[in-house]
Amino acid sequence: MVLSFSSDESQKIHDITELYSYYKALSIYAEELEDQSFIPPINEIKDSFDHLMRVFSVKCGFKDKNGEYLQENLDAVFRHVYRATYDLLDYIRIYQKEKIYRKMEGFSRETIVTVFPDYYPVIVPEVDQCLQEIPLLKADKDIGDPDIEKVKIFVSISQKLQEYCTEINRKYPALVEYQNKKDAEERVLEEKERHFQVLGHTIAYKSAIIGGIIGSIIGGIFVYLIGRIWG
Repeated sequence: MVLSFSSDESQKIHDITELYSYYKALSIYAEELEDQSFIPPINEIKDSFDHLMRVFSVKCGFKDKNGEYLQENLDAVFRHVYRATYDLLDYIRIYQKEKIYRKMEGFSRETIVTVFPDYYPVIVPEVDQCLQEIPLLKADKDIGDPDIEKVKIFVSISQKLQEYCTEINRKYPALVEYQNKKDAEERVLEEKERHFQVLGHTIAYKSAIIGGIIGSIIGGIFVYLIGRIWG
């Protein structure tokens, strides 16, 4: 059986397929980012499939409906995939932000500047800029008039954040190694300081005892000499 579609139907199917390709790539990345499923976009995809099957039920002769019915359901498919993609992008953004900043916790500024010199002057401002742009894109989302171009912008921002996450992961072992080295050096210095403090206290204590003994001896000699003179 050969299924035929009008030019409008073909264009809508093309747009749905393009949008779904973004969704699919993002869903795979989301699973890698956080080892759990995000239910809202999955439900949207299930609903989109239901509308798509209504279209194919007509095309395969199981239902007798007109072109308006087909177009309405194709539009519904696109809206569901559109919502699913936005939901997924928002989910990814939250976890990307957490992973970027959480990954860098525990490292001193010296460690980051030494091992990862681009972090503060380049990556932090870029990440902040991306996170500021995303709410603006979300505010412009219109389910009644979905715009795939805005999705592409949103996806490009997410990909940029993904690149920064990858760069941080690449630098992470070197950051840990340098921080551990600095921590070990600081522990050695602290141990030496404690040792010198204990040594200083010990010397002071012994000096006081010796001083007391010497003072007692001198005092005894002085008393003896006075006794001899006056005796």
